[in-house]
Amino acid sequence: MPGEYLPPVEESAPPLSPGARFAVTLHRLTPTAVLTPFLIAVNVAVWIAMLVGGANPLSPDTDVMRAWGADFGPLTANGEWWRLFTSNYLHFGAIHLFCNMFALWQIGALVERLLGRSGFLITYVISGVAGSLASLWWQPYAVGAGASGAVFGVYGALLGFITRESGTIPREVLSRLRSGGVTFLGYNLIFGLSIPGISLAAHAGGLAAGFLCGALLSHPLTLQGASTRVRRSLALATLGAVGIAAAISVWPPPFDFEGELQTYRVVAGEANDAYNAAASRLRAGSIDVKEFARVIDADIVPKWRAEREGMSRWPEFPSRARGYVSLLDQHALASQRFFELASEAARDGNGGKQALAAEEMKKLEALEKQMNAPPGE
Repeated sequence: MPGEYLPPVEESAPPLSPGARFAVTLHRLTPTAVLTPFLIAVNVAVWIAMLVGGANPLSPDTDVMRAWGADFGPLTANGEWWRLFTSNYLHFGAIHLFCNMFALWQIGALVERLLGRSGFLITYVISGVAGSLASLWWQPYAVGAGASGAVFGVYGALLGFITRESGTIPREVLSRLRSGGVTFLGYNLIFGLSIPGISLAAHAGGLAAGFLCGALLSHPLTLQGASTRVRRSLALATLGAVGIAAAISVWPPPFDFEGELQTYRVVAGEANDAYNAAASRLRAGSIDVKEFARVIDADIVPKWRAEREGMSRWPEFPSRARGYVSLLDQHALASQRFFELASEAARDGNGGKQALAAEEMKKLEALEKQMNAPPGE
């Protein structure tokens, strides 16, 4: 009957403990938790497909991840919003995949039975997208991927549900669930702070979204309470879609750093080609030193001045990117100074200017060595 945990049992049957009654109730309301293994299978299948496509099984590079649909500000916020969803099913290697799927396996079936299948799936999707949005806001130039936002959302949903429905859950079960949830969150906070590259923003965004989903989907663990699951799930899906659409509609596109970096490389390449071509003509005697200087002044130095003027309007970058941007700025200044000094030395025949130009060239070589080094964490 509605309002009862279990149908009447025979008097001769041994009494059930509160924890056992709770477990039986969950199985009665949701007999099979099929979505948890399904979601795990989808994540594993995507990882296998990436391997077949040539990705490194332990550490796929960022270009591969972007090609498969990872979250990346200059792409996501410039129209490819589907990356907020697809990035939740990509992982940076087998270890990353295992950690997320193990966490989902530990808690997924329980939360699926608490929320019902439709509520669980909607919570998983909304939490994953919310985690992607949080990561995009915090680090718009980082390549983001992984199910951690969705998985944290599942734990958040558990906490949201038991916060609202603590009176319908046996005390010892409630204590165990709270302890397990807090332990998971504490461990992952320490783990995330100690290992570079883990997006705590995605964890926080997924957790917060999951908590709200769990609170909105909470209901008494009775037949009558479970009868409201579909209605609650539809309401949550609508609210989630509206919220995500609203966030997307007001989201400013991030600065296209990769595009600007490509432009910088083109400018540097064109300047070097023009200089080398003019130097070859000077050595061949087809132009004199005045014409050589004129080529530098007209075709090379203005490009570097314009590039540096454009760089002065670049926005403030996340702390991990500032070091590289600083190197670019120093490289642009040294490039401009080298070509100006080379022009003056050729035009005036000034040996002192030639020595200064040689010093700027050494700076350029040192800066390029740093810029081409593997990025540190």
